[in-house]
Amino acid sequence: MPVAFLAFADAAVDLPALPESLRAAPAGKGLAARVPAGPLVLTSADSIAPVDACPAQAGYGAQYRPAPAAVPFLRMAPLRLHSPAPRVIPALAASWFPLRAALGRLARDRANFTRRPALAATVAMMLLFAGSAGPSRDDGRPPDSLLRAEFASVWEHVRQTASRRAAVALVDDFRSGLGDWFGRDRWQESWSYDAAGFVRPGALALYRPSMALADYELRFQGQIEKGGLSWVYRASGPEDFYAAKLKIIHSGPLPRAVLERWAVIGGKKDKPTRMPVPFTVRQDRLYVVQVDVRGADFTTSLDNQVIDFYTDDRLPAGGVGFFSDSGERARLRWVTVRHQFDLLGRLCALVAPYGGIQPTTRLQTP
Repeated sequence: MPVAFLAFADAAVDLPALPESLRAAPAGKGLAARVPAGPLVLTSADSIAPVDACPAQAGYGAQYRPAPAAVPFLRMAPLRLHSPAPRVIPALAASWFPLRAALGRLARDRANFTRRPALAATVAMMLLFAGSAGPSRDDGRPPDSLLRAEFASVWEHVRQTASRRAAVALVDDFRSGLGDWFGRDRWQESWSYDAAGFVRPGALALYRPSMALADYELRFQGQIEKGGLSWVYRASGPEDFYAAKLKIIHSGPLPRAVLERWAVIGGKKDKPTRMPVPFTVRQDRLYVVQVDVRGADFTTSLDNQVIDFYTDDRLPAGGVGFFSDSGERARLRWVTVRHQFDLLGRLCALVAPYGGIQPTTRLQTP
């Protein structure tokens, strides 16, 4: 069968040969009168010439001569009657490049790891499965080592970002002892338990798991038995902390209470500031105290009612603790310290705990 070629510029496009019925048409009639029987080459936009013919051949005439500005023939490719079988790309190779593009977008926009941790975790898990898909073959697929290195780099960044945004929920109900607390020498001798399992603070003791925090929500349930109930926050040690005391100053049928607060910097105590509590505080009932620590702002609430707010930027970070001054007695039921405790924070905590802190869940508080 004759093979026809079409060539233009630097590319060749295969065309089928003319049917024999057309080639057999009488000279001067039909399509064959205008198209020669030999292989054809398109040499310009308006001239066609046979490859094996020349202007001197009778029967073709001058009308088939190439135009002077004809594009020279560059290359010809024969018609392929059977196309080669399509190349089968392994699933790993097909999925690698979209995954890598997604990883690149996430790496360039680090805020995605904070706003969309589920997306980052999904991409990371896809890479994990892709990296363990089997032995590498020389079929265009990236080697497993490249996948694993890419995954390790992205996963480490996900872990670091998730750790900074992870939620913290520290809980202690004092039923397991005082192993998480520390203070000056022999501080434990001044702390005691009552028959109901409440703890009575004595000398200053700090809650060790909270020491690495800066911003948090401190909540605890306690009762004033005599004098007042005292606590500390942003404590970097026994010599530097903020302190507060809920103190009853007038007993009787309608007792009155005040909130005193002060700072201890380098072991030196400031002059206390006293704020009156705008409702009755009694000695025969339990209260829930909440202290919100946010940057240099501090808000204190008693049974969900705000009783104090102030600003102080001298101590940037530190944990919580409790103490009782001489002549005072109080008791504590539980204490919680929470940081970034929202849905996103809890999701991030599943990936990596905040600063290596392992949250505890021994008590579900109201």
